[in-house]
Amino acid sequence: MAAARRWYERAADGGDPFGHFNLAQMMFAGEGGPQDIKAGERHLRIAAKAGAAPAQVRLAHFLIKGDGGKKDTVGALVWFRVAASLGDADAAENAKRLAKTLPAADVAKAGKRADAFRPSAPEIKKSEQASR
Repeated sequence: MAAARRWYERAADGGDPFGHFNLAQMMFAGEGGPQDIKAGERHLRIAAKAGAAPAQVRLAHFLIKGDGGKKDTVGALVWFRVAASLGDADAAENAKRLAKTLPAADVAKAGKRADAFRPSAPEIKKSEQASR
């Protein structure tokens, strides 16, 4: 597990969205190293912003539960809708269910944010850029 975590760290440092996603999962679970919810959330957000649908869905669930200390149901709806736009059927169903629980203004706000989403490439650490 420790070796896997190091490889995911290297992949994340190289700008791989799924490296960030998998590293986040290991950090949340405390696999291969110490549990670190805050760093896990940071890596999860990077992967989600890069367009990794599984990271977007995981982040939405994270925001619903308030695992990072603060619940954000509008943010969760945004990420479910973004993942749904990438073809994730479960995310679409979750978005429908969540939208039914929110005020219309919040649903509209989430819709605008989801529609405006454009993936952004993760930053590559300088040490990884030099080795390319």
